[in-house]
Amino acid sequence: MGDKIRALLSKQSWFLHAIFAFIVGLVALLLAERYGWFDHSEQRLYDIGLNLKDPPIDEAQCVIIAIDDATIEQWSGRPFPISLHLIEHARLVKALDSAGAKVICFDVLFDRLDSAKSEDISFFANVCKKAGNVLLASAVEDTFDLQGDHFASAYLALPCPTLYGSVAGVGLADVPVDFDGKIRRVAKVTRFQDSLLLSLSAQAAILYGQNKFNDVSENITYLIDYSWLSKIQLISGKDFIDHEETRESVHGKIAMIGVTSDKANDSYHVSLNSALGKPLMVPGVMVHAVAVQSLLSRNRIEPAHSSANLLLFVMVVVPFVFLGKAGRTWIAVAGYIAVALVFVIISVLAVSYASLLLPVIKLLFSLALVVGVQLILGITLLRRETASQLAVITEFSEDMQSAKVIQQHLQPRIVPTHPSFEFAAFQLTCKEVGGDYYDFIELEKGRIGILIGDVSGKVVSASLIVSNVQAVFRKEALPQHSPSAVLRAINAHLGSLSNASGRFISLFYGILDSNTLRLTCSNGGHCRPIVCSANGNSYELAEGGLFVGPFPDMEWVNTNAQLSRGDLVCFYTDGVSEAYDGKNLEQFGEERILNFLKQTSGTSEGILDALFRTCQSFAGNHAFSDDWTAIILKLK
Repeated sequence: MGDKIRALLSKQSWFLHAIFAFIVGLVALLLAERYGWFDHSEQRLYDIGLNLKDPPIDEAQCVIIAIDDATIEQWSGRPFPISLHLIEHARLVKALDSAGAKVICFDVLFDRLDSAKSEDISFFANVCKKAGNVLLASAVEDTFDLQGDHFASAYLALPCPTLYGSVAGVGLADVPVDFDGKIRRVAKVTRFQDSLLLSLSAQAAILYGQNKFNDVSENITYLIDYSWLSKIQLISGKDFIDHEETRESVHGKIAMIGVTSDKANDSYHVSLNSALGKPLMVPGVMVHAVAVQSLLSRNRIEPAHSSANLLLFVMVVVPFVFLGKAGRTWIAVAGYIAVALVFVIISVLAVSYASLLLPVIKLLFSLALVVGVQLILGITLLRRETASQLAVITEFSEDMQSAKVIQQHLQPRIVPTHPSFEFAAFQLTCKEVGGDYYDFIELEKGRIGILIGDVSGKVVSASLIVSNVQAVFRKEALPQHSPSAVLRAINAHLGSLSNASGRFISLFYGILDSNTLRLTCSNGGHCRPIVCSANGNSYELAEGGLFVGPFPDMEWVNTNAQLSRGDLVCFYTDGVSEAYDGKNLEQFGEERILNFLKQTSGTSEGILDALFRTCQSFAGNHAFSDDWTAIILKLK
């Protein structure tokens, strides 16, 4: 049972690895969203998309009443702090209220009015109360220790009590500055000392009538759509007071009052680029106006919902999980690179056209972990499988080496010797074991049996046929049977084996009479031995019949060859004649064997060695593609 379970797990290991990789990626995505990993990178993509975004076609619902240099020059007294000009602010409120402004929002802090006249404060408060739609700003101020080097505490800078009780609302004007000093987002709600405070933009949206923004149950930040910047009208406070024709622009809208003077330090870098391609710097009142407009617009830029992120994660990761199956991990890696590029492009286009910020970097981080985990697990599995396969290969290799030794012992250890002739034999298998076979058997009355054959195919199955042929040959040759009778006996024995395996064997068997030098032989479809006479003539021993094995009723005939002193006989397999020259694309061939035999001399060993080296040289010293076997018989 344990083996079955392990086998099942081994077959399904890729699936288990995929599930594990999926879980790792999902946890990474949730952690990245929870702790804001890669927010900086996603803000960069937001910047690119924002700069490609076209201005909206709708009319802006917010107008900026700018306290610019011309307005400050018109006011009497100190130009700063602006909050001391209560009478001038009251005139603006009256003018805006009479012009039909739906909300009058001040981006001005009225918390430090110690030097202001109490009657001026009361006058301004009464004007705000009469208008009924005035929204003032508050801020969180930091205090430092006596040396001024260390942050000590923070307090909420609210308008003075007289003003606080006379206006329609107070909103927090603080906006977060990102890592590079730019303002990209604004808080809808900010928590301060266990209290939730609405931001100035959220309060303005609520007073404007958008009650759906009146949810203060959680701390939410939203992205500012700066494409509205070119659509929001900016009117000088001086012009608005002096010229009545400018007052039609604020009817039914939010009038955002704030300082735009060059002498003020209330300016911030935003995500839009200037005409010179550098980050644009705008007054804080413009940031608040665009923040209000972003919150009011139906197509404001919003981060993708967490459920949408999870769905997107599943849609992207699941294909990669299955691409990691069974050696396809490299496809997953290549696909990750492609998806990364596509995701970056899509995220930029999503900001530009859909006003949607995708968590693309977080998703790619999760996807990278998925691919990485699959790679690690895949490599681990591959190493385990490789080790197992190596063990099998090692065991198989040892078995093949043993088979090679056994087959070598099937061949004769020594060749027959006689005063009248000499033999030389050599075999080289192209694999560990082969299908070539040769043998000698000494018979009565000075006769010697010579057998050479070649089984179709190579390696183990061919070597098994060889072992069967040897057994039958040794049994049938000893009773002095003729060569044709021996071939018929081998054919009868191999019939069932040949039909089952589809193998056959070509055989040449000859019996040399050492007294008369007559060679009685029969050729069963084998390469024709070549006889080179001492007088220069040559001929082949071809008589016999077809190859042995598949034809149960096949008959073979004998033939006699009378040899003479000085004759040379070469028995060989097709590994000799078919030695291949890869350069010229041709085989060694019978004609080259014949020419070699006619031109050579020496002992049978020397002739055989020279033939082997000639074949090797012809093949360009490349390994032979078939077993190489040859026997040289030389009559002295």
